[in-house]
Amino acid sequence: MKKLNQYFNRLSPARQKLHLLLFAAVFALLLALSLGYNKISIKTGYVPQHIGHNTDTLTKKQKP
Repeated sequence: MKKLNQYFNRLSPARQKLHLLLFAAVFALLLALSLGYNKISIKTGYVPQHIGHNTDTLTKKQKP
């Protein structure tokens, strides 16, 4: 990491901006690809069965 930092600091300010823009573009592209690949499907009108049931062991009184 130290060598990368030294390399980046040796670059001219114009080159630093170019590298930052390139990094941001690649990061945004990879993020968009990742979000597009892992699609989340939401079922409308679907309620999971566990909602509304109080079967939590912390709130349920146990018999001695």
